[in-house]
Amino acid sequence: FIAGQWGASPAGTLVEGGFEAQVQRAFENVQTHLRAVGIGPGQVTKLTHYVVDLDQAKRAAMHGVVGSIWGEVRPAATLLGVERLARDGMFYEVDVQAVIPD
Repeated sequence: FIAGQWGASPAGTLVEGGFEAQVQRAFENVQTHLRAVGIGPGQVTKLTHYVVDLDQAKRAAMHGVVGSIWGEVRPAATLLGVERLARDGMFYEVDVQAVIPD
């Protein structure tokens, strides 16, 4: 389980550039965590997306980033529109479930 990944820079600050930049950075962070335990995107089984003020443009941008990682065969996913997240200016957060093979 990889919880609460957001658009955090390596310094722990929120990346600039708006929603899509935050989504991209969140998934860069996810991939760092996956590599740390010796797996990759292919072992991800479920994503839970949290989007502030969800609309179709944000949904499309998020799916574009997800598609760039997984293509047409994506993990199961839940998409939740939320009022706010933990920090001011955060628009996106993702939780990830993955399987580490024996």
